[in-house]
Amino acid sequence: MGSALARSIVDGCHSRAVFWCVVICCMLPSVLAADDEACRADERTGVSGCSGEAREAKSARLRWRVASYKDRKRSVYGGPFVEQALAGAGFGGPVADDDWDLFYTHFPQGKAVEAAKLPKRAGRLVNHCQYFTAAGQKCHLAGHLARVELARALRGEGDAPGSKPRHLETYNLHKAEESAAWRQAMRNQPERHWLVKTCSGGASRGITLVSSADEDVIAASIGTWSVAQEYLHHPLLSAGGRKFHMRLYLHVSRWEPVGVMLYDDGLVLRSRHVHDGARPSQERDIFSSVSAHVEPLSVQTVWAEMGPERAALAQQRLRELLADVFGRAVRESFGEPGSLAARGFDCYDLFGLDVMFDTDLRPYLLEVNSGPNLWVDRQGDAEEKMLRAVKEPLVQQLAAWAAARVRQRTASPTLAQCLEIEDLTLVNFTRVL
Repeated sequence: MGSALARSIVDGCHSRAVFWCVVICCMLPSVLAADDEACRADERTGVSGCSGEAREAKSARLRWRVASYKDRKRSVYGGPFVEQALAGAGFGGPVADDDWDLFYTHFPQGKAVEAAKLPKRAGRLVNHCQYFTAAGQKCHLAGHLARVELARALRGEGDAPGSKPRHLETYNLHKAEESAAWRQAMRNQPERHWLVKTCSGGASRGITLVSSADEDVIAASIGTWSVAQEYLHHPLLSAGGRKFHMRLYLHVSRWEPVGVMLYDDGLVLRSRHVHDGARPSQERDIFSSVSAHVEPLSVQTVWAEMGPERAALAQQRLRELLADVFGRAVRESFGEPGSLAARGFDCYDLFGLDVMFDTDLRPYLLEVNSGPNLWVDRQGDAEEKMLRAVKEPLVQQLAAWAAARVRQRTASPTLAQCLEIEDLTLVNFTRVL
């Protein structure tokens, strides 16, 4: 079986897919062992059957679906380059039937997949686990971060007295006690500014910059599904004194035990204007997308500006912060992750993280986005080359990981198998957990 499968993979290689061929062929020993066991299980149970060359051909060519089980929409999140990456990794499609190995969608579809009552099939993989509900939901994120800090304090790992908090001060305005605490914080320090954000808004929509003088806006926000988040008054600035924040990509390959990898590249959204810290501006200082006033850059540009030692320190602090956010108090916030296995398919998440640093190189997590924005061709020709340089390797390596994961043909791989696949395929990622 092994030689036939190897030949089918190599024969299907194209010049743009060399990465996948190397990865998949490197994975063949462990993958084939898992496939052989799945074949034997099929023969015992009669679930799907497994015989000779037909099984080898099926293993060599995977299938992916994009059509929603809710409304049958077929839009591919990210566009043609995502389809090319999946094809390069060995996925045929997108298919419209239920005979798929990977279900790739922009919006969460887990409940719809469960409701479809699909035939049993080992190794099915769906993006969006719908477990970490703080992604795309700022009220949930604020609550989770509070529980993370409580967990740290209970273990004697809290911040030292007088040190800066690890997270921006945030209040859930739907809760009366937190709204009252926010008003008190404004009375104590009336010079501070705050960002009022709707819990589920995105792309800077539903965000208002306020100070204690904006009583009408403050009063209108009390009791709503919004948060009031501390405005970072002393941000680290990029070259030319310009404000920026990072959009980083975090892959959660599993939630039990949790496996988290941070993509080594990423984007910087940098203002084209010199920052005026004394006069915060809604129009100039609040942004989350490319525009006439905001330019995209590779995150490597900012690391280079910091210099090797400062960049290494900033990256270490960032990984430590993310290890806490995604590794602590997750059960208290989101329940038992083991319940995901009962759904009949495996899952993964790709989050877009918005991060800022202050002048002391302390990282602050602003938001966790369930949709990380994979598009490369919606900002004009001038930006497409740079966006492709960042996002194409990201998607290619995720596709390679998904192919190797599906080829295991088991819904419960061992931790050693998971680590082997992650380390071999996610070559431009750094492990967080």
